[in-house]
Amino acid sequence: MPTTLTWSFVAPFLRSIFYAPLEQVGYRMPRGAEMVRRFDGRAYLDLTSLQASYFDALGAPPEDVARSLGSPVLDITMPAPESAVARRRALARLRLSWLLVRHPRRYADSIARMHRAARSFRLDLHPLRDEDLIGVAERIAQLQAWFGPLFQIGNFAAGVWSDALRQTTERALPNINQLKVNG
Repeated sequence: MPTTLTWSFVAPFLRSIFYAPLEQVGYRMPRGAEMVRRFDGRAYLDLTSLQASYFDALGAPPEDVARSLGSPVLDITMPAPESAVARRRALARLRLSWLLVRHPRRYADSIARMHRAARSFRLDLHPLRDEDLIGVAERIAQLQAWFGPLFQIGNFAAGVWSDALRQTTERALPNINQLKVNG
């Protein structure tokens, strides 16, 4: 279970990264939406809200969202969208595609910036006063807040490519999921 201190760093980071791809394409998350919470000290992810958001924003099938998180996949039949919703989703997917095409150049620079920032931190924290330690923690939180959404977009991009490969493989080899691997 995460401690209170750990949760104070992790929770805002998780909230900012899970919806980063959607926010980058202009999708507005409903106010007060909480997809990560603690109950009795344990962290829980609201997979249903995450699936609903990605479906509403992009038309992403809920089973694809579940699969991307390593969750059990249920085949959920979704209604066909009205034409205005279909156009909005198509535009969001186009924006997302453009974002993913531009992202690799930005990503390399961002990782280099994080490496420089990490090297700038003192490794021996023992001589620091409490207020100095708080300053270090706040600086790390600022870096997390800046890099987290960029990281998630890179993570999302990797999932897009692996999903495209999975779909292509399933079309080329329809019974691939029924094959057993000896080993």
